[in-house]
Amino acid sequence: MLQGGDDPLYIARRLVRMASEDIGLADNHALPLAMSTLHACQAIGMPECDTVLAHCVVYLARAPKSVESYMAFKNVKAFVESEHPWPVPMHIRNAPTRMMQQMGYGDGYKYNPDYDGAVDQTYLPEAISNYNFFDEKYKTK
Repeated sequence: MLQGGDDPLYIARRLVRMASEDIGLADNHALPLAMSTLHACQAIGMPECDTVLAHCVVYLARAPKSVESYMAFKNVKAFVESEHPWPVPMHIRNAPTRMMQQMGYGDGYKYNPDYDGAVDQTYLPEAISNYNFFDEKYKTK
């Protein structure tokens, strides 16, 4: 692609997308490496960044692949577009004003860092609280 005249920043941006979309949760080092590659290409430009791009390309090619988070995000988007808007549960609504506090915004909210381990708290509206946006066939192994 470089020899064909493509902009190295375009290539680096595509590598960032690949690291997130195609590798995802299977290798959590892929995205930081791709972002570092993009930054290096911005900082040093051609011809020096060609080896940086090659380094990232080889790493991403060898990395295990997982589209679990990408497919879950697509499922969420499709769900949101096809359903009517669901209200945010009252206990997780921000209450920056006295009126909102009086209306019950934030009542019963459990601040996760105050607890050891998992917190028993829902984050979705009750009507869809059991909906699973993850498809087991894409589960990261």
